[in-house]
Amino acid sequence: MVQRKLDYYLQRSMQPERSPPPPPCALSFLDLPYHVRRRIYLLAGLVRFCPINLNQEGPRARHYLMKDDLVSDYACYFESRKFMGKLYEHDCRPACYCPPLPFSLLYISRALSKEVSHTLYSENSFTISKSDSWGLKPLQNLNAAALSSLRILAVRLNNCECIYKGAFQSLRTSQGPEVQSLFSCHPLCQGHGFHDQPLQSRARQHTAILQEWQYIVGELSSHCQLDSLRLDLVCDTQNMDSAQDVVNLLSPIQNLRACSIRLNQKPSWQHSTLARLTACRLGGGLPRQTEEEKPKTYYLPPEILSRILEYSELVAPFDLEWSSDRGLVPFDCCTKCTATLDFCACSFYHGAHSLTCTCWRLPLHIFLVSRQVYEISKTIFYQRNRFIILPKSGRLDDLKAGELTLPGITEWVKMLPPGTVKLLRSVGLVVPVPHSVTSPSYIRLLAKWENAVRLLLTTCESRKLSLSLFMGHKEDWGRGPEPEAILRSTYQAWSRSVQGICELQDLFIYIQWPDYTTADDTIRYSSELEKRYLAQAMTRRRGEMGPSAPAMVPWDE
Repeated sequence: MVQRKLDYYLQRSMQPERSPPPPPCALSFLDLPYHVRRRIYLLAGLVRFCPINLNQEGPRARHYLMKDDLVSDYACYFESRKFMGKLYEHDCRPACYCPPLPFSLLYISRALSKEVSHTLYSENSFTISKSDSWGLKPLQNLNAAALSSLRILAVRLNNCECIYKGAFQSLRTSQGPEVQSLFSCHPLCQGHGFHDQPLQSRARQHTAILQEWQYIVGELSSHCQLDSLRLDLVCDTQNMDSAQDVVNLLSPIQNLRACSIRLNQKPSWQHSTLARLTACRLGGGLPRQTEEEKPKTYYLPPEILSRILEYSELVAPFDLEWSSDRGLVPFDCCTKCTATLDFCACSFYHGAHSLTCTCWRLPLHIFLVSRQVYEISKTIFYQRNRFIILPKSGRLDDLKAGELTLPGITEWVKMLPPGTVKLLRSVGLVVPVPHSVTSPSYIRLLAKWENAVRLLLTTCESRKLSLSLFMGHKEDWGRGPEPEAILRSTYQAWSRSVQGICELQDLFIYIQWPDYTTADDTIRYSSELEKRYLAQAMTRRRGEMGPSAPAMVPWDE
Protein backbone atom coordinates (compact mmCIF):
# COMPACT_ATOMS: atom_id res chain seq x y z
CA MET A 1 0.00 0.00 0.00
CA VAL A 2 1.34 3.43 -0.96
CA GLN A 3 2.07 5.68 2.01
CA ARG A 4 0.76 9.25 1.49
CA LYS A 5 2.71 12.20 2.73
CA LEU A 6 1.61 14.22 5.73
CA ASP A 7 1.19 17.38 3.62
CA TYR A 8 -1.75 15.74 1.86
CA TYR A 9 -3.80 15.70 5.04
CA LEU A 10 -2.78 19.17 6.11
CA GLN A 11 -3.82 20.74 2.83
CA ARG A 12 -7.29 19.15 2.98
CA SER A 13 -7.88 20.37 6.53
CA MET A 14 -6.76 23.90 5.73
CA GLN A 15 -9.25 24.28 2.89
CA PRO A 16 -12.43 26.14 4.12
CA GLU A 17 -15.66 24.24 4.00
CA ARG A 18 -18.37 25.83 1.94
CA SER A 19 -21.76 26.17 3.65
CA PRO A 20 -24.76 25.16 1.61
CA PRO A 21 -26.61 28.07 0.03
CA PRO A 22 -29.77 29.17 1.85
CA PRO A 23 -33.07 28.18 0.34
CA PRO A 24 -34.43 30.82 -2.01
CA CYS A 25 -37.80 31.27 -0.18
CA ALA A 26 -36.58 31.64 3.43
CA LEU A 27 -38.46 34.31 5.46
CA SER A 28 -37.68 35.81 8.86
CA PHE A 29 -39.92 37.23 11.59
CA LEU A 30 -39.18 40.79 10.45
CA ASP A 31 -40.60 40.01 7.01
CA LEU A 32 -44.06 39.77 8.52
CA PRO A 33 -46.27 42.89 8.33
CA TYR A 34 -45.95 45.24 11.27
CA HIS A 35 -49.55 44.82 12.41
CA VAL A 36 -48.98 41.06 12.62
CA ARG A 37 -45.77 41.52 14.63
CA ARG A 38 -47.50 44.01 16.93
CA ARG A 39 -50.33 41.53 17.51
CA ILE A 40 -47.76 38.95 18.57
CA TYR A 41 -46.21 41.46 20.99
CA LEU A 42 -49.61 42.13 22.55
CA LEU A 43 -50.34 38.43 22.97
CA ALA A 44 -46.94 38.00 24.62
CA GLY A 45 -47.88 40.62 27.25
CA LEU A 46 -45.62 43.44 26.12
CA VAL A 47 -48.38 46.05 26.56
CA ARG A 48 -49.94 46.07 30.02
CA PHE A 49 -53.28 47.50 31.11
CA CYS A 50 -51.97 48.91 34.39
CA PRO A 51 -48.92 51.23 34.63
CA ILE A 52 -45.41 49.83 34.93
CA ASN A 53 -43.59 50.73 38.13
CA LEU A 54 -39.94 51.34 37.24
CA ASN A 55 -38.93 50.82 40.87
CA GLN A 56 -40.40 47.35 41.21
CA GLU A 57 -40.32 45.83 37.73
CA GLY A 58 -38.05 42.90 37.03
CA PRO A 59 -36.90 39.98 39.21
CA ARG A 60 -36.87 42.00 42.43
CA ALA A 61 -40.51 43.00 41.93
CA ARG A 62 -41.60 39.44 41.19
CA HIS A 63 -39.75 38.18 44.27
CA TYR A 64 -41.45 40.86 46.40
CA LEU A 65 -44.90 39.87 45.17
CA MET A 66 -44.35 36.13 45.50
CA LYS A 67 -43.06 36.13 49.06
CA ASP A 68 -46.50 37.05 50.45
CA ASP A 69 -49.07 34.24 50.30
CA LEU A 70 -51.99 36.65 50.58
CA VAL A 71 -51.13 38.56 47.43
CA SER A 72 -53.13 36.14 45.29
CA ASP A 73 -56.33 37.34 46.99
CA TYR A 74 -55.73 40.97 46.03
CA ALA A 75 -57.00 42.63 42.88
CA CYS A 76 -55.27 45.07 40.59
CA TYR A 77 -55.01 48.44 42.31
CA PHE A 78 -55.15 50.36 39.04
CA GLU A 79 -58.26 48.51 37.83
CA SER A 80 -60.05 49.04 41.15
CA ARG A 81 -59.21 52.72 41.22
CA LYS A 82 -60.20 53.21 37.60
CA PHE A 83 -63.63 51.63 37.54
CA MET A 84 -64.99 51.35 41.09
CA GLY A 85 -65.51 55.05 41.76
CA LYS A 86 -66.96 55.67 45.23
CA LEU A 87 -66.96 51.95 46.02
CA TYR A 88 -63.18 52.02 45.75
CA GLU A 89 -62.82 52.87 49.45
CA HIS A 90 -64.54 49.61 50.40
CA ASP A 91 -63.70 47.18 47.60
CA CYS A 92 -60.16 48.01 46.54
CA ARG A 93 -57.31 45.74 47.60
CA PRO A 94 -53.88 47.33 47.94
CA ALA A 95 -51.88 45.32 45.41
CA CYS A 96 -51.24 45.06 41.69
CA TYR A 97 -50.67 41.42 40.80
CA CYS A 98 -49.75 41.43 37.11
CA PRO A 99 -47.67 39.00 34.99
CA PRO A 100 -44.03 39.95 34.31
CA LEU A 101 -43.08 41.67 31.10
CA PRO A 102 -41.50 39.52 28.33
CA PHE A 103 -38.00 41.00 28.56
CA SER A 104 -36.61 38.07 26.54
CA LEU A 105 -37.88 39.73 23.36
CA LEU A 106 -35.21 42.39 23.78
CA TYR A 107 -32.38 39.85 23.41
CA ILE A 108 -33.35 38.14 20.13
CA SER A 109 -31.65 40.47 17.68
CA ARG A 110 -30.64 44.10 17.37
CA ALA A 111 -33.39 44.98 14.87
CA LEU A 112 -36.08 43.22 16.87
CA SER A 113 -34.86 44.75 20.12
CA LYS A 114 -35.23 48.22 18.66
CA GLU A 115 -38.82 47.57 17.59
CA VAL A 116 -39.80 45.86 20.85
CA SER A 117 -38.26 48.67 22.89
CA HIS A 118 -40.24 51.28 20.98
CA THR A 119 -43.49 49.36 21.50
CA LEU A 120 -42.71 48.83 25.18
CA TYR A 121 -42.09 52.48 26.01
CA SER A 122 -44.60 54.08 23.65
CA GLU A 123 -47.70 51.97 24.44
CA ASN A 124 -47.30 51.58 28.21
CA SER A 125 -47.59 54.08 31.03
CA PHE A 126 -44.75 54.34 33.55
CA THR A 127 -44.51 55.54 37.11
CA ILE A 128 -41.57 56.10 39.43
CA SER A 129 -41.18 57.27 43.02
CA LYS A 130 -38.29 58.95 44.79
CA SER A 131 -39.11 57.17 48.06
CA ASP A 132 -39.38 53.71 46.52
CA SER A 133 -36.62 51.19 45.82
CA TRP A 134 -33.70 52.65 43.86
CA GLY A 135 -35.30 56.10 43.84
CA LEU A 136 -35.15 57.87 40.48
CA LYS A 137 -32.16 55.88 39.18
CA PRO A 138 -34.23 53.59 36.88
CA LEU A 139 -35.41 56.67 35.01
CA GLN A 140 -31.89 58.06 34.79
CA ASN A 141 -30.61 54.78 33.35
CA LEU A 142 -32.96 54.86 30.36
CA ASN A 143 -31.15 55.53 27.09
CA ALA A 144 -32.04 58.20 24.56
CA ALA A 145 -34.09 55.81 22.41
CA ALA A 146 -36.25 54.76 25.36
CA LEU A 147 -36.78 58.35 26.47
CA SER A 148 -37.80 59.41 22.97
CA SER A 149 -40.47 56.67 22.96
CA LEU A 150 -42.04 57.61 26.30
CA ARG A 151 -45.65 58.74 26.09
CA ILE A 152 -46.96 58.63 29.70
CA LEU A 153 -44.77 59.24 32.76
CA ALA A 154 -45.81 59.87 36.38
CA VAL A 155 -43.13 61.06 38.82
CA ARG A 156 -43.74 60.97 42.58
CA LEU A 157 -40.98 63.30 43.62
CA ASN A 158 -42.34 63.81 47.13
CA ASN A 159 -45.62 62.14 48.07
CA CYS A 160 -47.02 62.85 51.56
CA GLU A 161 -50.19 60.84 51.03
CA CYS A 162 -50.84 57.32 52.20
CA ILE A 163 -50.63 55.08 49.14
CA TYR A 164 -53.58 52.87 50.07
CA LYS A 165 -55.54 55.18 52.36
CA GLY A 166 -58.85 54.33 50.64
CA ALA A 167 -58.54 50.62 51.29
CA PHE A 168 -57.37 51.22 54.86
CA GLN A 169 -60.14 53.66 55.77
CA SER A 170 -62.77 50.95 56.27
CA LEU A 171 -60.36 48.99 58.50
CA ARG A 172 -59.65 51.99 60.70
CA THR A 173 -63.28 52.94 61.15
CA SER A 174 -64.27 49.38 62.08
CA GLN A 175 -61.64 49.08 64.83
CA GLY A 176 -61.37 50.74 68.21
CA PRO A 177 -59.51 53.92 69.12
CA GLU A 178 -56.40 51.89 70.01
CA VAL A 179 -56.00 50.65 66.43
CA GLN A 180 -56.87 54.06 64.98
CA SER A 181 -54.15 55.76 67.00
CA LEU A 182 -51.60 53.03 66.26
CA PHE A 183 -51.62 53.39 62.49
CA SER A 184 -51.85 56.70 60.67
CA CYS A 185 -51.89 55.03 57.25
CA HIS A 186 -51.98 51.62 55.64
CA PRO A 187 -49.29 49.19 56.89
CA LEU A 188 -48.34 48.24 53.32
CA CYS A 189 -46.94 51.73 52.88
CA GLN A 190 -43.92 50.34 54.70
CA GLY A 191 -43.30 47.99 51.80
CA HIS A 192 -43.31 50.84 49.32
CA GLY A 193 -41.34 53.19 51.52
CA PHE A 194 -42.90 55.43 54.13
CA HIS A 195 -44.73 58.38 52.66
CA ASP A 196 -42.65 61.54 52.76
CA GLN A 197 -42.82 64.65 54.82
CA PRO A 198 -43.68 67.92 53.04
CA LEU A 199 -40.69 69.33 51.22
CA GLN A 200 -39.16 72.36 52.94
CA SER A 201 -36.44 74.69 51.77
CA ARG A 202 -34.60 74.28 55.09
CA ALA A 203 -34.60 70.48 55.03
CA ARG A 204 -31.38 68.62 54.29
CA GLN A 205 -32.83 66.55 51.45
CA HIS A 206 -34.24 69.62 49.70
CA THR A 207 -31.09 70.42 47.74
CA ALA A 208 -30.41 66.79 46.82
CA ILE A 209 -33.94 66.24 45.53
CA LEU A 210 -33.84 69.41 43.45
CA GLN A 211 -30.47 68.53 41.92
CA GLU A 212 -31.63 65.09 40.92
CA TRP A 213 -34.89 66.48 39.55
CA GLN A 214 -33.00 69.11 37.54
CA TYR A 215 -30.92 66.38 35.88
CA ILE A 216 -34.05 64.39 34.97
CA VAL A 217 -35.78 67.45 33.53
CA GLY A 218 -32.73 68.08 31.35
CA GLU A 219 -32.78 64.51 30.05
CA LEU A 220 -36.51 64.66 29.32
CA SER A 221 -36.28 67.96 27.49
CA SER A 222 -33.30 66.75 25.41
CA HIS A 223 -34.52 63.32 24.30
CA CYS A 224 -38.32 63.09 24.73
CA GLN A 225 -40.87 64.06 22.12
CA LEU A 226 -42.56 66.64 24.31
CA ASP A 227 -45.57 67.15 22.06
CA SER A 228 -46.44 63.44 22.55
CA LEU A 229 -45.58 63.18 26.26
CA ARG A 230 -47.95 63.33 29.20
CA LEU A 231 -46.17 64.25 32.45
CA ASP A 232 -47.79 63.85 35.88
CA LEU A 233 -45.80 65.27 38.79
CA VAL A 234 -46.48 65.21 42.53
CA CYS A 235 -44.24 67.09 44.93
CA ASP A 236 -46.00 68.00 48.16
CA THR A 237 -44.33 71.07 49.64
CA GLN A 238 -44.62 72.90 52.93
CA ASN A 239 -44.50 76.50 51.70
CA MET A 240 -44.64 78.50 48.50
CA ASP A 241 -40.86 78.97 48.32
CA SER A 242 -40.27 75.23 48.01
CA ALA A 243 -43.08 74.92 45.47
CA GLN A 244 -41.59 77.74 43.42
CA ASP A 245 -38.18 76.04 43.43
CA VAL A 246 -39.68 72.83 42.07
CA VAL A 247 -41.66 74.65 39.40
CA ASN A 248 -38.75 76.77 38.20
CA LEU A 249 -36.80 73.65 37.24
CA LEU A 250 -39.49 72.77 34.67
CA SER A 251 -38.61 75.74 32.44
CA PRO A 252 -36.80 73.63 29.75
CA ILE A 253 -39.99 71.63 29.12
CA GLN A 254 -42.59 73.13 26.78
CA ASN A 255 -45.58 72.09 24.65
CA LEU A 256 -46.49 68.89 26.46
CA ARG A 257 -49.43 66.82 25.26
CA ALA A 258 -50.95 66.83 28.77
CA CYS A 259 -49.74 67.73 32.23
CA SER A 260 -50.80 67.61 35.88
CA ILE A 261 -48.93 69.06 38.86
CA ARG A 262 -49.62 68.66 42.57
CA LEU A 263 -47.75 70.89 44.99
CA ASN A 264 -49.66 70.36 48.23
CA GLN A 265 -51.49 67.44 49.76
CA LYS A 266 -54.27 69.63 51.17
CA PRO A 267 -56.43 72.11 49.26
CA SER A 268 -54.52 75.37 48.91
CA TRP A 269 -55.51 78.27 46.71
CA GLN A 270 -51.93 79.54 46.33
CA HIS A 271 -50.51 76.14 45.42
CA SER A 272 -53.41 75.46 43.03
CA THR A 273 -52.85 78.78 41.28
CA LEU A 274 -49.13 78.12 40.87
CA ALA A 275 -49.82 74.60 39.62
CA ARG A 276 -52.43 75.87 37.16
CA LEU A 277 -50.12 78.52 35.70
CA THR A 278 -47.27 76.03 35.39
CA ALA A 279 -49.41 73.30 33.83
CA CYS A 280 -50.88 75.74 31.31
CA ARG A 281 -47.41 76.99 30.42
CA LEU A 282 -46.08 73.46 29.95
CA GLY A 283 -49.09 72.60 27.82
CA GLY A 284 -48.72 75.70 25.69
CA GLY A 285 -52.11 77.11 26.69
CA LEU A 286 -51.17 80.08 28.88
CA PRO A 287 -52.50 83.30 27.35
CA ARG A 288 -50.08 86.15 27.03
CA GLN A 289 -50.94 89.20 29.08
CA THR A 290 -49.45 92.67 29.05
CA GLU A 291 -49.61 95.35 31.68
CA GLU A 292 -51.28 97.78 29.29
CA GLU A 293 -54.30 95.55 28.81
CA LYS A 294 -57.35 96.60 30.79
CA PRO A 295 -60.48 94.59 31.47
CA LYS A 296 -63.12 95.35 28.90
CA THR A 297 -66.71 95.92 29.90
CA TYR A 298 -69.39 93.85 28.23
CA TYR A 299 -73.08 94.11 27.65
CA LEU A 300 -75.33 91.27 26.55
CA PRO A 301 -79.11 91.01 26.62
CA PRO A 302 -80.37 88.86 29.51
CA GLU A 303 -81.75 86.27 27.08
CA ILE A 304 -78.39 85.70 25.40
CA LEU A 305 -76.50 85.79 28.70
CA SER A 306 -78.86 83.25 30.22
CA ARG A 307 -78.44 80.98 27.22
CA ILE A 308 -74.65 81.15 27.52
CA LEU A 309 -74.64 80.43 31.24
CA GLU A 310 -76.73 77.30 30.72
CA TYR A 311 -73.68 75.69 29.11
CA SER A 312 -71.35 76.59 31.98
CA GLU A 313 -70.56 74.74 35.22
CA LEU A 314 -73.81 75.97 36.75
CA VAL A 315 -75.44 72.75 35.55
CA ALA A 316 -73.69 69.88 37.31
CA PRO A 317 -73.14 66.64 35.36
CA PHE A 318 -74.59 64.62 38.27
CA ASP A 319 -76.96 64.95 41.20
CA LEU A 320 -75.83 67.26 44.01
CA GLU A 321 -75.88 65.34 47.28
CA TRP A 322 -76.16 67.23 50.58
CA SER A 323 -76.10 66.06 54.20
CA SER A 324 -76.34 68.02 57.43
CA ASP A 325 -72.96 66.82 58.75
CA ARG A 326 -70.87 67.19 55.56
CA GLY A 327 -72.68 69.84 53.57
CA LEU A 328 -72.30 69.39 49.82
CA VAL A 329 -70.91 65.86 49.75
CA PRO A 330 -67.47 65.74 48.06
CA PHE A 331 -67.33 63.47 45.08
CA ASP A 332 -64.73 60.91 44.19
CA CYS A 333 -61.76 61.71 41.99
CA CYS A 334 -62.64 61.86 38.30
CA THR A 335 -59.81 59.33 37.61
CA LYS A 336 -58.75 61.49 34.67
CA CYS A 337 -56.42 63.89 36.45
CA THR A 338 -53.47 61.48 36.07
CA ALA A 339 -52.90 58.59 33.71
CA THR A 340 -51.42 56.12 36.21
CA LEU A 341 -53.68 57.04 39.18
CA ASP A 342 -50.77 56.74 41.62
CA PHE A 343 -51.96 59.99 43.12
CA CYS A 344 -54.81 62.45 42.76
CA ALA A 345 -54.17 65.84 41.15
CA CYS A 346 -57.71 67.25 41.35
CA SER A 347 -57.73 70.82 42.63
CA PHE A 348 -60.84 70.14 44.74
CA TYR A 349 -58.88 67.84 47.07
CA HIS A 350 -55.27 69.08 46.77
CA GLY A 351 -53.20 72.12 45.94
CA ALA A 352 -52.88 70.89 42.35
CA HIS A 353 -54.03 71.37 38.79
CA SER A 354 -54.47 68.99 35.88
CA LEU A 355 -55.20 69.84 32.27
CA THR A 356 -57.32 66.69 31.95
CA CYS A 357 -59.26 66.90 35.25
CA THR A 358 -63.04 66.82 34.82
CA CYS A 359 -64.09 67.18 38.46
CA TRP A 360 -67.04 69.51 38.98
CA ARG A 361 -66.78 72.29 41.55
CA LEU A 362 -69.30 74.84 42.74
CA PRO A 363 -68.81 77.79 40.33
CA LEU A 364 -68.62 80.57 42.90
CA HIS A 365 -66.65 82.78 40.50
CA ILE A 366 -69.70 83.04 38.21
CA PHE A 367 -71.92 84.27 41.04
CA LEU A 368 -69.43 87.05 41.86
CA VAL A 369 -69.29 88.65 38.39
CA SER A 370 -72.11 91.16 38.79
CA ARG A 371 -75.58 91.52 40.20
CA GLN A 372 -77.20 90.74 36.86
CA VAL A 373 -75.11 87.58 36.37
CA TYR A 374 -75.84 86.54 39.96
CA GLU A 375 -79.61 86.66 39.47
CA ILE A 376 -79.45 84.72 36.21
CA SER A 377 -76.96 82.18 37.61
CA LYS A 378 -79.05 81.63 40.72
CA THR A 379 -82.09 80.80 38.63
CA ILE A 380 -80.18 78.38 36.41
CA PHE A 381 -78.40 76.67 39.30
CA TYR A 382 -81.51 75.89 41.35
CA GLN A 383 -83.79 75.08 38.42
CA ARG A 384 -81.52 72.86 36.33
CA ASN A 385 -79.91 70.70 39.06
CA ARG A 386 -81.38 67.89 41.15
CA PHE A 387 -80.59 68.07 44.86
CA ILE A 388 -80.43 64.87 46.91
CA ILE A 389 -80.87 65.29 50.70
CA LEU A 390 -79.05 62.54 52.60
CA PRO A 391 -79.16 61.47 56.25
CA LYS A 392 -76.01 61.80 58.35
CA SER A 393 -73.09 59.86 56.83
CA GLY A 394 -75.50 58.43 54.26
CA ARG A 395 -74.84 57.57 50.63
CA LEU A 396 -77.19 57.38 47.69
CA ASP A 397 -75.53 54.27 46.19
CA ASP A 398 -75.69 52.43 49.52
CA LEU A 399 -78.90 53.02 51.48
CA LYS A 400 -77.66 50.81 54.31
CA ALA A 401 -74.73 53.13 55.05
CA GLY A 402 -74.83 55.93 57.58
CA GLU A 403 -76.93 56.44 60.67
CA LEU A 404 -80.63 55.68 61.02
CA THR A 405 -81.70 59.32 60.87
CA LEU A 406 -83.93 61.37 58.65
CA PRO A 407 -82.52 63.62 55.94
CA GLY A 408 -81.97 67.17 57.15
CA ILE A 409 -84.74 68.75 55.09
CA THR A 410 -85.38 71.57 57.57
CA GLU A 411 -81.68 72.46 57.85
CA TRP A 412 -81.29 72.43 54.09
CA VAL A 413 -84.29 74.69 53.47
CA LYS A 414 -83.03 77.18 56.05
CA MET A 415 -79.55 77.14 54.53
CA LEU A 416 -80.72 78.15 51.05
CA PRO A 417 -80.46 81.86 50.11
CA PRO A 418 -83.66 83.89 50.32
CA GLY A 419 -85.99 83.42 47.39
CA THR A 420 -84.30 80.29 46.03
CA VAL A 421 -86.67 77.70 47.51
CA LYS A 422 -89.33 78.61 44.97
CA LEU A 423 -86.80 78.05 42.16
CA LEU A 424 -86.37 74.36 42.97
CA ARG A 425 -87.53 71.99 40.25
CA SER A 426 -86.08 68.60 41.26
CA VAL A 427 -85.44 67.31 44.79
CA GLY A 428 -84.60 63.82 46.04
CA LEU A 429 -84.99 62.55 49.63
CA VAL A 430 -83.10 59.50 50.93
CA VAL A 431 -85.01 57.75 53.73
CA PRO A 432 -83.67 54.74 55.69
CA VAL A 433 -86.78 52.93 56.92
CA PRO A 434 -86.49 51.58 60.51
CA HIS A 435 -87.28 47.98 61.33
CA SER A 436 -89.42 48.28 64.47
CA VAL A 437 -92.72 49.63 63.09
CA THR A 438 -94.65 49.32 66.37
CA SER A 439 -92.31 51.18 68.73
CA PRO A 440 -93.14 54.73 69.93
CA SER A 441 -89.89 56.01 68.45
CA TYR A 442 -91.03 54.82 65.03
CA ILE A 443 -94.28 56.80 65.32
CA ARG A 444 -92.44 59.94 66.39
CA LEU A 445 -89.94 59.50 63.55
CA LEU A 446 -92.76 59.10 61.02
CA ALA A 447 -94.50 62.25 62.34
CA LYS A 448 -91.23 64.19 62.11
CA TRP A 449 -90.78 62.99 58.54
CA GLU A 450 -94.26 64.15 57.53
CA ASN A 451 -93.68 67.59 59.05
CA ALA A 452 -90.37 67.96 57.20
CA VAL A 453 -91.92 66.97 53.87
CA ARG A 454 -94.84 69.33 54.48
CA LEU A 455 -92.38 72.18 55.13
CA LEU A 456 -90.55 71.49 51.86
CA LEU A 457 -93.65 71.16 49.70
CA THR A 458 -95.43 74.20 51.14
CA THR A 459 -92.48 76.58 50.82
CA CYS A 460 -91.65 75.73 47.21
CA GLU A 461 -93.78 75.75 44.09
CA SER A 462 -94.90 72.14 44.32
CA ARG A 463 -96.79 72.17 41.02
CA LYS A 464 -93.43 72.65 39.24
CA LEU A 465 -91.48 70.26 41.48
CA SER A 466 -90.38 66.70 40.65
CA LEU A 467 -89.92 64.78 43.89
CA SER A 468 -87.88 61.57 44.20
CA LEU A 469 -88.08 59.29 47.23
CA PHE A 470 -85.22 56.82 47.82
CA MET A 471 -86.36 54.43 50.54
CA GLY A 472 -84.35 51.51 51.85
CA HIS A 473 -84.19 49.27 54.90
CA LYS A 474 -81.03 48.98 57.01
CA GLU A 475 -81.77 45.74 58.88
CA ASP A 476 -82.68 42.32 57.57
CA TRP A 477 -86.46 41.95 57.59
CA GLY A 478 -86.37 38.19 57.11
CA ARG A 479 -87.87 36.02 54.41
CA GLY A 480 -91.48 35.05 53.90
CA PRO A 481 -94.88 36.56 53.11
CA GLU A 482 -95.33 38.21 56.52
CA PRO A 483 -92.09 40.28 56.54
CA GLU A 484 -92.71 41.20 52.93
CA ALA A 485 -96.23 42.43 53.74
CA ILE A 486 -94.90 44.50 56.67
CA LEU A 487 -92.21 46.02 54.47
CA ARG A 488 -94.75 46.80 51.77
CA SER A 489 -97.06 48.58 54.24
CA THR A 490 -94.09 50.45 55.73
CA TYR A 491 -93.05 51.81 52.36
CA GLN A 492 -96.65 52.81 51.73
CA ALA A 493 -96.85 54.67 55.04
CA TRP A 494 -93.66 56.63 54.41
CA SER A 495 -94.61 57.54 50.86
CA ARG A 496 -98.10 58.60 52.01
CA SER A 497 -96.57 61.80 53.39
CA VAL A 498 -96.77 63.41 49.96
CA GLN A 499 -100.49 62.64 49.70
CA GLY A 500 -102.96 65.36 50.53
CA ILE A 501 -100.35 68.06 51.14
CA CYS A 502 -100.17 69.61 47.71
CA GLU A 503 -99.77 68.70 44.07
CA LEU A 504 -96.54 67.70 42.36
CA GLN A 505 -95.28 67.98 38.84
CA ASP A 506 -93.92 64.43 38.99
CA LEU A 507 -93.15 61.75 41.53
CA PHE A 508 -90.50 59.02 41.46
CA ILE A 509 -90.23 56.34 44.12
CA TYR A 510 -87.20 54.07 44.42
CA ILE A 511 -87.38 51.33 47.02
CA GLN A 512 -84.94 48.70 48.20
CA TRP A 513 -86.45 45.23 48.21
CA PRO A 514 -85.00 42.13 49.93
CA ASP A 515 -82.15 40.37 48.13
CA TYR A 516 -84.12 37.20 47.44
CA THR A 517 -86.70 39.05 45.33
CA THR A 518 -86.29 39.98 41.69
CA ALA A 519 -85.83 43.43 40.24
CA ASP A 520 -89.20 43.19 38.50
CA ASP A 521 -91.00 43.02 41.86
CA THR A 522 -89.27 46.19 43.02
CA ILE A 523 -90.07 48.09 39.83
CA ARG A 524 -93.68 46.90 39.85
CA TYR A 525 -94.36 48.00 43.42
CA SER A 526 -92.60 51.34 42.92
CA SER A 527 -94.75 51.94 39.86
CA GLU A 528 -97.90 51.13 41.84
CA LEU A 529 -97.07 53.73 44.50
CA GLU A 530 -96.27 56.39 41.90
CA LYS A 531 -99.48 55.82 39.95
CA ARG A 532 -101.62 55.81 43.09
CA TYR A 533 -100.54 59.21 44.38
CA LEU A 534 -100.22 60.89 41.00
CA ALA A 535 -103.69 59.70 40.00
CA GLN A 536 -105.15 61.16 43.20
CA ALA A 537 -103.43 64.48 42.51
CA MET A 538 -104.74 64.57 38.94
CA THR A 539 -108.27 63.79 40.14
CA ARG A 540 -108.10 66.59 42.69
CA ARG A 541 -106.80 69.01 40.05
CA ARG A 542 -109.64 68.03 37.69
CA GLY A 543 -112.14 68.77 40.48
CA GLU A 544 -110.71 72.26 40.89
CA MET A 545 -110.95 72.90 37.13
CA GLY A 546 -114.68 72.10 37.07
CA PRO A 547 -116.87 69.78 35.00
CA SER A 548 -115.65 71.30 31.72
CA ALA A 549 -112.16 69.87 32.23
CA PRO A 550 -111.11 67.05 29.90
CA ALA A 551 -111.33 63.51 31.20
CA MET A 552 -108.23 61.94 32.64
CA VAL A 553 -106.54 59.10 30.83
CA PRO A 554 -106.75 56.05 33.12
CA TRP A 555 -103.53 54.51 34.37
CA ASP A 556 -102.54 51.13 32.97
CA GLU A 557 -102.48 48.60 35.75
